[in-house]
Amino acid sequence: MKDTMQQIVLDHYPTGIPTESDFALREQPVPAPADGEVLCRTEYLSLDPYMRSQIAGRHISGTISPGDPMRGETVSRVVESRNTAFREGELVRCFGGWSTHSLHTGDELTKLPEDFPAPSLALSTLGMPGS
Repeated sequence: MKDTMQQIVLDHYPTGIPTESDFALREQPVPAPADGEVLCRTEYLSLDPYMRSQIAGRHISGTISPGDPMRGETVSRVVESRNTAFREGELVRCFGGWSTHSLHTGDELTKLPEDFPAPSLALSTLGMPGS
């Protein structure tokens, strides 16, 4: 496992249509799970229209301020588990954000069936609006 993870953060509030320069890449150590926690590696990320109003500071779900990591729903694979309900290799749905890795408690994760045909579909065909 890599010792570092990558995460996209809001660099500054965009004016007009967001561009790549509105965001920054942060590299930091991969967190180690404590008792009851699960470390996940992102495989799929849902990009949804509501995120635009979050980075403008006007969405009911909350604001993302400069320096904050971008939020988002993901399908992720369990990398390390200190929670008996989850084992390494399982696919889960969670709010892992725009990050290569994320740390969760068990109640923040939803397991996908082992025979799920296309894991990206767990995020819905059209993202949150298509759920």
